[in-house]
Amino acid sequence: MPKSPNKEEIVQLIYEVIDFKYKDETTLAKTGRLLDDGSLTLTAGTEPGKVWVTLANGHAIQVYRGGRVKMHHNITVEVRYNINQELYVDRVSDAENIRLFGEATPTLSVPDRAASLIRELVTTARLEHMRIQANNPVDLGVFLPADYYEWQGVVRYWGGGSIAVTAPGTTAKHWMVLISLDRNTNTLTATTGSEFGQQQSIGEPQLNDIAVGAEHLRLGGARVANGQTTVGFNDIVDGRMVFSQWPGFTLYPTTIPGEMTIPSGYRSEWWGKIVVTGKVIIEGDLRIVA
Repeated sequence: MPKSPNKEEIVQLIYEVIDFKYKDETTLAKTGRLLDDGSLTLTAGTEPGKVWVTLANGHAIQVYRGGRVKMHHNITVEVRYNINQELYVDRVSDAENIRLFGEATPTLSVPDRAASLIRELVTTARLEHMRIQANNPVDLGVFLPADYYEWQGVVRYWGGGSIAVTAPGTTAKHWMVLISLDRNTNTLTATTGSEFGQQQSIGEPQLNDIAVGAEHLRLGGARVANGQTTVGFNDIVDGRMVFSQWPGFTLYPTTIPGEMTIPSGYRSEWWGKIVVTGKVIIEGDLRIVA
């Protein structure tokens, strides 16, 4: 005959059933663990990826961070098991949201903004197309990788190459060197700007002050000081601007103050910082390369 379970086995079975039932339910807890000095800690002494939470009975346990919750001290959160039976912070409790943000929390939304109120900034921080970089190995010059560009309605190809820059000859002076691509001749050029004192910060304003012809595709610049022998990553300032023809524009705008419509069928691209204070309508395909 099968052996009958003893009292301890029955109690253990009951606990296992209870644990299984509550694995799909959430438990309220406060973030943090109270230390002897009266302060709260979130991560001191925890395993990687875990934080302290304190249950209603005062017992502090370690749980995994929730991907949707930014951890703060002493806020009420809901803790539950994931599919791997690991405890994690699921979300901030509704009551905590109301306490922090008011009764309007369930209806919080971002209203539509009038075109005149839009202030958006398009940046090239992650764009690699036609981005100048330091030579490898580094020297007193920069490199432009191979890529395509457009000039006067014709798509052209730059095969890649580097160009040397010069340092100021005056002691304790530095300047900005504009790097551009002459689209008429398909050659890389370096144009030096004015000298400045060694302590003065040189950046985009000084780069923009360097004038070149309209045939030059402005790519960026290199900050070079007297006696400098190499150009590194931190010496390079990105300066890429609009270079595709937009319908109705003979100059390439860096600010769009009014309403502009880009019709379908036009290949319109921009590189650099474009401030949109008005409204842009794109009737064709919008393609963002980053």
